[in-house]
Amino acid sequence: MAELTQILVGPTNYTNTDTKNTAGSTDTSSKIFLVGATSQAASAQTYSDNEVFATNGVLQTKSVQATQNVCANTANASTAGGLALYSTDPTQYGIAFRGTGNGGKHGYVQGDWAQYHYMAGADNRGWVFNSAASVGVASISKLGNMVLNGSMTVGGNAGNTSGCRIEFNSTTHSLDFIFA
Repeated sequence: MAELTQILVGPTNYTNTDTKNTAGSTDTSSKIFLVGATSQAASAQTYSDNEVFATNGVLQTKSVQATQNVCANTANASTAGGLALYSTDPTQYGIAFRGTGNGGKHGYVQGDWAQYHYMAGADNRGWVFNSAASVGVASISKLGNMVLNGSMTVGGNAGNTSGCRIEFNSTTHSLDFIFA
């Protein structure tokens, strides 16, 4: 009887090394949806999410949340990658880390790489820096004009105990230079 059991069950030291895709797979450029189970149990029911899908290598979803990193330009190309904040081109409305041969050099930034903040469209667009209360405290226009609500320190340190602070004097309508 033990021999019959061994034949029906198979040897006890048998390991299945067949890793082929038994569901089958064919390349497609059509929209395909994320499919998964709500648990990792054996033979779990699978579901699809109609708001997470890929088409031609582009993953589309409402929101991306990461507990570690979100990476762009992992190939380290000097002309590619970035974060598009509107539409799909980071060099129109976005942020990118590029080679200065592609993005250009400015002022003291004369090295081979730089971080770029892009803004297309009308000249009165730009960047606004808000406080936690969503109140604008500083801005830089697309044309490079800067406005600060507070003062500006040149040559200062982390404790603001050195350098020259420049403040607007609203009484005399002049700039006051305060040396620390």
